[in-house]
Amino acid sequence: MEMNWHLCQDKGFAKRITPDKSLANSLVKTAENQLKTESTIPLSEQTLQSKIILVYSALREILEAIAILHGWKIYNHECFYFFLNEVLKRQTLAEKFNLFRKIRNKICYYGKSVSLTYSENLLSEMRVLIKTLKKEFLT
Repeated sequence: MEMNWHLCQDKGFAKRITPDKSLANSLVKTAENQLKTESTIPLSEQTLQSKIILVYSALREILEAIAILHGWKIYNHECFYFFLNEVLKRQTLAEKFNLFRKIRNKICYYGKSVSLTYSENLLSEMRVLIKTLKKEFLT
């Protein structure tokens, strides 16, 4: 069975909560700290995977904050895609996030390596998505 937003809820990966602005603000601060930390690390063959993981983590924290403000707690990275696509109706943003999620999973769980040039572009695109999400949903 293919996953969707309703299955995320049925399986307990997404649950209704009371929106919590304080928690959302804390998550945004965590994301900003992760981005600051990442920016202090020079990009090299040795650091590129760590930088990608840090920026992805910041992106996920931002999505978590947005979900919390909309009254959702999401426990599964894949369900953030369905939240963006089916709840917020932002298919393009959802597709970008899903691509980043899959790349991060390949790096973390399957030892996939990516080139320095590809990493630069990927990091830049993830930062743009973070800025877009913050501007559209957190201001």
